[in-house]
Order: sequence, then C-alpha cells, then structure tokens
Amino acid sequence: MICPDPTHPPRRLSWVSIQIFLLKCTWRILFSVQANVAGVPAISIPCGVDKQGLPIGLQLIADDFEETKLLGFSKMILEMS
Repeated sequence: MICPDPTHPPRRLSWVSIQIFLLKCTWRILFSVQANVAGVPAISIPCGVDKQGLPIGLQLIADDFEETKLLGFSKMILEMS
C-alpha cells in the first residue's frame, strides 16, 4: 500500500504555538498510525519537495513478514527519483 506521509507538508514552528502544533500533529500522522498499530512493516521515504522546498514523504506498507520486498521496493523508488 502506498500512502502520503505526512498528510501535509511540515510547518515552521516559529509560526505556530505549541498547542496548535500538537493538534495539527494528530492529523499529520494520520496515515502512519495504522501501520504502527497493526504491526505491519512500513517505511517512509522522501519523494520530493513542495513549492516552498519542504520535503514530501511517501509511506510504503507491506504484508506481514514482507520486509525484504518492502526494502527492495523502497530502494527502487529512491533510485528512480
């Protein structure tokens, strides 16, 4: 499975109070939580930058015990970018 990670580009902490940041953080990790809770192998890799030059991530999720395939596929994507 391929998901965005996180759901939004990162923000600079200097603009946002810590309380607002923590609230927004919950939505930012929306896709990564499922893999952690399910205990399935997952990896987050960089896949580019947005208009402001901030990194954009891509999360790859594999079936149970498919770490080797996950790492191989991740390597292939990183070599293509």
